Amino acid sequence: MTEQSISADEVALYDRQIRLWGLDGQNRMRNSSVLLIGLNGLGTEVAKNLTLAGIGSLHIKDDTEVQIEDLSSCFFFSSKDIGTKRTSKAILDRISDLNPRVHIQATQSATYSDFSIVVLCSASYADAININGLCRDANVPFYYGGSFGLYGFIFADLITHEFVITRKSSPGTPRIGPETKTRTVLSVTPDGDNEIVKKKETYIPLSALKLSHFVDCFSGMKTRAKLKIPLLVPYLLAQWFNLDEPQTVMRQLDIPAGLFNEKTYSLLKSSETSQLSPVVAIIGGVLAQDVLNLIVAKEQPIQNLLIFDGDTMSSPIYSLS
Repeated sequence: MTEQSISADEVALYDRQIRLWGLDGQNRMRNSSVLLIGLNGLGTEVAKNLTLAGIGSLHIKDDTEVQIEDLSSCFFFSSKDIGTKRTSKAILDRISDLNPRVHIQATQSATYSDFSIVVLCSASYADAININGLCRDANVPFYYGGSFGLYGFIFADLITHEFVITRKSSPGTPRIGPETKTRTVLSVTPDGDNEIVKKKETYIPLSALKLSHFVDCFSGMKTRAKLKIPLLVPYLLAQWFNLDEPQTVMRQLDIPAGLFNEKTYSLLKSSETSQLSPVVAIIGGVLAQDVLNLIVAKEQPIQNLLIFDGDTMSSPIYSLS
């Protein structure tokens, strides 16, 4: 995509956003190209938020036909669309109507190096590993999201990502160097009463994810904290690592058996293929916002697995590198 400068009309349109992340950030957004794979309920929310924010182009890959159950969570679809492709012209036109300045198009095949970011909203774990690997080969940041009834998740592999935050000046000499296992402080620049801190995050791909990462993540938790771990965590891991039941994962992670609730588990299992509009609105909003933060290189991105628990309305983030 040929780089273009933001116009005066766009400056007026995106005035509030520009106040937040600056003209340079909006210009980066203007020249970004996102590949969205999966226009289900979650994908719909991501498409809406990215389009309204003013990214340069949104390319959507989804050969699935609209089903009646899609109407409850995909507000771009109508009953007239049932049986047609999710990326039909009529549906893409509705997305484009939100912001005609954004180029919206369907794509059948994709060369990942053509895009700034790839967002995967509909795929099996095995397919997600494959797509993540291809994105890594092309040095393209990758997000993988899913939603199951009241629950959902976001996994981020941004490879390496540099970003800046602004904070109140801290006393003494600023520390430069490693901050966590995944984060390094590159520089600290005074700015009046504040300081501008440049950091770098390092990520691992899905293919490198092991159950031992989760064992390490939860090992320092007290029993009371472990009881607050969303049930989706052992449920997902049982699927991802081909284990028999969530209880198997819980034993390996030393999660108290009291976390397991048969009623909640049955509800989760029965909603594997269902997406609820309020839930995908939350997860899709967080996912799209992290994509925007990545583009403008402001704020700390997700590192690297976020779990949304609609039972408790919590969304803990687990750093697994």
